[in-house]
Amino acid sequence: MFVLTYYFFLKNKKYRIDYLDNDITNKKVIILYTTCNDFDAKALLACMKQNYSNFETFILDDSYEESFKNEIDKFAQLHRNVKVIRRKDRKGFKAGNINNFLKNKKDYDYFVLLDSDEIIPCNFIEKTIIYFKDKSVGIVQANHEAKRVTNIFNFMGSKGVVSAWTTFISVKNYFGSVTLNGHGAMISKECYLDSGGFPEIVAEDLGLTLSALNAGYKSVFAKEILCDEMFPIDYLAFKKRNIKWTQGNFEFFKKVGGWKIWKLKIPFHQRIDLWMSSTSLSLTVFSLFATLINFTILYPIGFKYNFIYLIWIFIIILTITPMLNDIIYYFGKINFFILLLKLFFDYLLYPSMMVSSLSTLLLSIFGKKAKFIITPKNEKKYNLWDCIKYNWKELFIALLSTIILPIIFIFVHEYRYIFLIWYILFVLPLIGTIPLTLMSNIKVYKRNLKPKKIRGKIKWK
Repeated sequence: MFVLTYYFFLKNKKYRIDYLDNDITNKKVIILYTTCNDFDAKALLACMKQNYSNFETFILDDSYEESFKNEIDKFAQLHRNVKVIRRKDRKGFKAGNINNFLKNKKDYDYFVLLDSDEIIPCNFIEKTIIYFKDKSVGIVQANHEAKRVTNIFNFMGSKGVVSAWTTFISVKNYFGSVTLNGHGAMISKECYLDSGGFPEIVAEDLGLTLSALNAGYKSVFAKEILCDEMFPIDYLAFKKRNIKWTQGNFEFFKKVGGWKIWKLKIPFHQRIDLWMSSTSLSLTVFSLFATLINFTILYPIGFKYNFIYLIWIFIIILTITPMLNDIIYYFGKINFFILLLKLFFDYLLYPSMMVSSLSTLLLSIFGKKAKFIITPKNEKKYNLWDCIKYNWKELFIALLSTIILPIIFIFVHEYRYIFLIWYILFVLPLIGTIPLTLMSNIKVYKRNLKPKKIRGKIKWK
């Protein structure tokens, strides 16, 4: 529904800004670069090249490794317009880092949030600040793509970034609730203060969105402002990020969101959107138990489906549906063979997250505290043993399924198609964790485009 809504109704539509008489072009903006042992000097330097004049840059450094501290200090010495802020403890993760700085900061009107690998365009501030002419706007979330690639894994994964951001958040912008994504965004001082600051949880961005909406502010999506983020460097980094999001979403639901969503002073359709966004991971657990109950309890006592073929047709359709957005977005824009490889990559990547997501969610339910996991940024070379060692849970479930499913296939005749599809859609992606891990070993080198004259014509080398 999101995909169809975007391409039929919203693709060429722009967010309407209510221009008021007040002038905000000279307002003070501060850029907050949050880091903890993952400093990227080139990215930060690119972000500082803003057309807007009235801004300052602060590095909020939570690093505990001396090498990163030294690198940050050297950067600040070379660039005098940057100030480094460090605190005595690391309480409250990223949220605590930001709150620690802003609690005594008065001389600003808006602040920009950057992750360590974020690159915002040079016109980011001057374009984003226009949205705040509508006084009800408290958060402006910019669009993102992933152009910087170093290996086959993040080359294939990066293709899905801009298509997902553009489509799904555009729909939420008009018919749901745009959530702050923690980077590439600008927030007003009034919104931050009226919301009580960032809740000190792992998913601090979701927490602030909820508080801001409850305080009467809007969160909007600036589709035309395109920032550059890095797709995880390899499969294991991607899995760590997924684990962080899973436990963070559960902590958010338990401590900040949950049933409180229904008490928010916002339109009903926005509450539905927030509820669905924060509970979607829990559906994985529900689906698993539903499957187990069907085939271990209901089937043995004689329960049978009358329309079994319709069921597995629905399963195929619902498997293809998540790929629909990339198919439409990239059709005709990139090489068709690359698009097919991208779809096959997605077929392996996202279902392979089910085991880590489910185990993380279950541990969270039974009391494990959420931790702020930093997504690794450094490239490593992996061998076959590394693939087995770091993906043993996925491979164990795949092996167990490979043993059990053929036995069930023999005895449960009515559901053999379901089991066959289950193997293709679930078990094979778990086995695919091996090639997915090894993909980052294959490097991608971008050619520098240099003009070269050949027989009076300019060609690019």
